[in-house]
Amino acid sequence: MLPAAPNGVNLEAVSAQKPAIIMGVSLPTTVSVKDKLEAIAPTTVIEYTASWQDQLKITGATLGRSEAADLLIKRLEATVNSLKSDLAGAGVAGKTVSVIGALGNDTFALSRTGVVGSIIEQVGLKRPAVQDVATEATDPFIAISAERINDHDADWIFLLSGGQYKADALTASPIWKTLKAVRANKVVNVVAELWFSSNAFGVDWILRDLRAALLGSGAVATEADVVSRWQAFTSAQN
Repeated sequence: MLPAAPNGVNLEAVSAQKPAIIMGVSLPTTVSVKDKLEAIAPTTVIEYTASWQDQLKITGATLGRSEAADLLIKRLEATVNSLKSDLAGAGVAGKTVSVIGALGNDTFALSRTGVVGSIIEQVGLKRPAVQDVATEATDPFIAISAERINDHDADWIFLLSGGQYKADALTASPIWKTLKAVRANKVVNVVAELWFSSNAFGVDWILRDLRAALLGSGAVATEADVVSRWQAFTSAQN
């Protein structure tokens, strides 16, 4: 599975792995080299803006594991429904959630489409108006201008962090400290690479983070929690 590589796909590194199948999401860095990837191995490009269910179905079909994928989808949908019910019971349903991040000096938000957007909608939460839009599969991000950060305010802000994703371009703005979520201490740092993931583990990770942040059940994970989260995820399959 190719990572979401903003600086381009390293074709030599991919070829060195001698893959039987290559899978990636429809970001320009992948789409632009699809023919070259096909020369290495059969390649499937999944639309980044597809729902998490559709992405898992395509993954299962590509790997010849459709039945396993269907079972996993049912398990995760039960988790979604449980969280939706608990959020409603806690009076959180209908609250707004903003998902934003920065890569270098480029600041962006995630739209309602794609894995993250579909999860947030399915558990009964809402998005700021500027994020409540559909985006193109090859251009799934919403650019944020420095003077319009306040358009992305919400009851909670989930800040994509870690690795190459640095929040300084957002948090250094003088507008940042005036945001409702910031003043209410409802800004949640989440692991960007996992929130960007187009796989079942990523879906489970996001659902656990949402439960922890919005209901205080457990802790929002950091990069140091990957192993323990993976163990919890895989043990639930047995």
